[in-house]
Parts: sequence; structure tokens; C-alpha cells
Amino acid sequence: MVRPIIKNCRFLLVFGAILALGTFLRLYMLSEQILLDDEWHGIASVVDKTFLDILTTFNPTLNSSTPLNLYRLFLLRSFGWSELALRLPDVLAGLLGLILFPLLLKKIFNERMALAFALLLAISPFMIFYCRFARSYSIMMLLCFWALLLFHQWLVTGKNRHIIGFVITGSLAIYTHPLSIITIFALLVVAIGIALFNHFIKSSSAHLSIVPSLKKLIIASFIMAVLVSLLLLPVLLQSSKLPWAAGRLTLSSFIIAATLVSGTANTQLTIIFLALCPHSGTWPWLDRCSPCSISAVYPLRRRYPLSRSPMKKACPEPTLPLQ
Repeated sequence: MVRPIIKNCRFLLVFGAILALGTFLRLYMLSEQILLDDEWHGIASVVDKTFLDILTTFNPTLNSSTPLNLYRLFLLRSFGWSELALRLPDVLAGLLGLILFPLLLKKIFNERMALAFALLLAISPFMIFYCRFARSYSIMMLLCFWALLLFHQWLVTGKNRHIIGFVITGSLAIYTHPLSIITIFALLVVAIGIALFNHFIKSSSAHLSIVPSLKKLIIASFIMAVLVSLLLLPVLLQSSKLPWAAGRLTLSSFIIAATLVSGTANTQLTIIFLALCPHSGTWPWLDRCSPCSISAVYPLRRRYPLSRSPMKKACPEPTLPLQ
């Protein structure tokens, strides 16, 4: 009886210290930080505009967030602009993520992993920078990662509240920053791929078990696509004028994208990384010697053992889990 209470108090004390550190790093001398570079895009996007103009148009050159532009125009018409007021949504999103995500991970995994994640998030240079920057990146991170956790819970439990939460947070993430569509729809594409793999290759030893059926995954994807299309209608109508619309896919484009995924500009290491990733769930020795062992899916592999086909249940070999 006493031990769980002591353990919970210890978690709260450590988490509180980490939260204090992350809050200090995000707020230190924030009031003395002037607006720089891309932060002026949002201001230029609302000058001489009405609320209806912001809702129904999209400037492909300034490429600013519609929800934040509505907030900036509201400030302009009411309290006036200041550096702190313009950055307030991003600061609040960063602080909310610092509190919310470790607690959610604690429910999914354990206290140790939640505290480790909280510490890394608290001192992350990118998260600190974007939390203090008057753009949509901090809000985008909050909504995308929240959507990721909700989607994971839906795959594991199949509960409707999780997919509803995923659709809401995912749609808001894409509405906040259109490039969030890559993160959100990648989850659906991978899940549909797993469902198709399970359907057609039922006897595979690398069988991944997810609760939602293929039909539910397709329905969720369709609802998300319709909702996002309605929210981003002004962007879609102006898509041909976007700065990257005239670009073409080349071999160089794929190489650059691959280096971003692998985290290294070394071509040989990038090739090795991409070659090993598909096999990290079925080759146990990769846990010790590949970059995949420190990827975001590694905790899933340890916490949730993968369901196997009946003929392979006796085999203790670890595989990539979702449940």
C-alpha cells in the first residue's frame, strides 16, 4: 500500500523538476526576443484583410497558417500586437506538449520511459526554438504527436473514441500546417498496408496484429480526406501557385529526402539505414547494431510483443509489435 504511493510521489517529483527545466528554457528572456525572419510572414498575411478574406484565401508566397492568421487579426482588432502576444499560441502549445505527452506515454508504456521522453523533450533545441517562434511549428508538433498516440491506441484497442480523436487532431494539424498531411496520412497508409498484408499473407511469421479491420481503416481514411479537403479548399485552389508546385521529382530529390530520413548526409550510411529498416522487426541482432534500434518504434517492440501465426507461437524470437 505504501510502496505504490512512494513510487507515484517519486515520479511526480522527477516529472515536476523536468517540467520546471523545460518551462524555464522556453520562457527565459522571451519578452526581450524581437520578431525575426519568417515570423513577419504572418503579420504581412493579415494586413488590410478581413476574417472572411483569411478564411477563403491563401497566399502561396507568404504560406502562413490560417488559424494563426485569424488569431493575429483578432489581436490587431482588439488588444494590439506585441511580440509576446503573437508568440503566445506557440508557447502554450509547447508547454502543453511538455505536460501532456509524458503522461500519455506513461499510460501506454511505463514511468521510466515517460520520464526519459519528458527530459529529452524538455531540452530539445528544436522544440525550444519552435516554442519561442511565431510560426505554426509548435502547434503542428503538438497536434501531430497527439494524433500519433491516438492512432496507436486505436490500432491496439479498436475503441471509437481514439479514432475520433485522431481524426480531429489530425485534421486540425493539417489545417494548421498543410505539410502535416504527410505525417497524418502516412499513419493511415501504413496501417492499411499492414491490414492488406495480414489479409493476403495470413501464414507469415511476421504477422502484425491490429484490431481495426481493413474496412474501418478505409472509412477513416475517406472521412479524413473529405474533412481535410474542405478545410484546405483555399489552399487546393491556389496549389498551382505554391513555390514548390513547379518542381519535378528527380533522383537527386529522392537522395535528399533519404538523407533527411536517415539523419546523415553520408550516402553509404543512408543506404545501409534504409536497407536495414524493413528487417529490423524480424532480425533480432539488429536490436544491437543497427540505427533502427534507437528509432521511435523500438519501445513498441519491447512493450508490445507481436502476435504470430499459430505455427510460430513457440518461437521466442522478438518481432516488431503493435500490440
